[in-house]
Amino acid sequence: MSVFVLPDPDTVTLGGLRFAALTEGEVVHRVRTALARGIGGRIATPNVDILRQAALDASIRKDLENADLLVADGAPLVWAARLSGTPDRLPEVVDNLFIQKLKADLATGESKLQQLATQYGVNHPSYENQAADNKIMRERLNAEMHRVVGSIESSSRQSNAQEAESQRALAAQRARVLSMKANRGEMAVLKRNVDSAEKAYDIAMQRYVENQVESHANRSRAGANCFASIRRLVHERPARTCQ
Repeated sequence: MSVFVLPDPDTVTLGGLRFAALTEGEVVHRVRTALARGIGGRIATPNVDILRQAALDASIRKDLENADLLVADGAPLVWAARLSGTPDRLPEVVDNLFIQKLKADLATGESKLQQLATQYGVNHPSYENQAADNKIMRERLNAEMHRVVGSIESSSRQSNAQEAESQRALAAQRARVLSMKANRGEMAVLKRNVDSAEKAYDIAMQRYVENQVESHANRSRAGANCFASIRRLVHERPARTCQ
């Protein structure tokens, strides 16, 4: 079972792959319906680059063909519809009320044209007038459909531009983060060097103080020994006799 729990959607073909002609809301509806029924599936959303790879790599193409639902962004779907000559199958066209009214009016006009042909023949003025009216309605319908298609293309270009800008911003942010990490690494090395220098200074100062204390102690001992020697000399000198 798959996410195709509803009737199969209309499709358009691009590069041998059948894309579901569904709006975003319709795709969401199908997924939610499948979830509610406890049914899973796989949705593939190839872009232009993936389609190009699928044309060269059989494994990628097979992966796309095995998807339960194959949908694309606006631009590929529009291109597929144009290549197949059926822009009226696009969801945005199908859901357009004005286009649907034009199509209904044209269908009524075509039906009336057949009746006039049967009743009066194709050379009758009434038939010619209706044929002219149908031509005008068909031109209006085609123009409106192409306007909608152009709007889809414009939205797709804006979306692609925004995506590209987001990617550039993300790349710049990633570069800044890497730079900050590198700076933090340099600061860590500098701190270790400073810590080492401080330790070496502390050791040198400690040795200096110890040497100073030891030198002072040696001088004190030397002074004491000298004083003791003088006292011995004084005591050992023979006393003078008075004559």
